[in-house]
Amino acid sequence: AVFDFRVLAAMASGRQADIDRMTNQLTMMVLTFVHPM
Repeated sequence: AVFDFRVLAAMASGRQADIDRMTNQLTMMVLTFVHPM
């Protein structure tokens, strides 16, 4: 829920950089979860 809120806030603010950063963080979290070190 928090992540969705931040994404919507970033979109509303038009901050593409913030959206990209959050997307990268989410991707890293998923990769870490799927492939634990």
